[in-house]
Amino acid sequence: MNFAVLADLNATRANCEAFRLALKKLDGSVSYCKFYSYNPKRDHDYGGYIRSSGADVAVPLYNRKKARIDMRQVIDAVSVCCTNSAIDAFFIICAPLDCTPLLAFLKGAGKYVVLGGDGEPSYTSGFDDFLRLERSAEAEAGAKSAKPEKPASLSVKRESAPLKESGDEFLPHTGISGGGEAMKEVKARLSELMREKSAAAPAPEEEELPPEEELQRLFKKYF
Repeated sequence: MNFAVLADLNATRANCEAFRLALKKLDGSVSYCKFYSYNPKRDHDYGGYIRSSGADVAVPLYNRKKARIDMRQVIDAVSVCCTNSAIDAFFIICAPLDCTPLLAFLKGAGKYVVLGGDGEPSYTSGFDDFLRLERSAEAEAGAKSAKPEKPASLSVKRESAPLKESGDEFLPHTGISGGGEAMKEVKARLSELMREKSAAAPAPEEEELPPEEELQRLFKKYF
């Protein structure tokens, strides 16, 4: 199987060693990888993997609550699912709140879904397998005693400008160019997911719901 790996580093305490061990347990190869909320100081040990694998990174959104799923992760998952038929499996590390509509969508699209995290989730549907990200005792001890080196800066190649000049559309973060029909499907699926997300969200007194304007802002930014 060809996996797309979408990992929110705000949703796990696992270091890169634990992440690499989880990848070895996947029944297939990694065709695409992206890290969300990547902080060079906190996640300095991921730097080597990012450079060697060519993984994409997205900086933290400081106005996002950690318990809520990163909307960029949702957009990328739907974009890859709808436009890249070579990807038949997803390894998702995400925040526990609001993620069930996305998992259900990927399963409904016929994708094999592996969920990763520090502990098993309370829900049991929407994914085919779960991988616990475990830090070894040696890694825990080393993290406490070792002073992290200053991470090397990562340059992000921006390809949106030449694609705009050619008239092609560029799906956010994925590096996949798609035609008009593919973009229409992505937008339709995202709208459907947002409706399901709103219906499954907790009551306002428990936690404030994201405003409708946020979805419109994301659509304008990415599409």
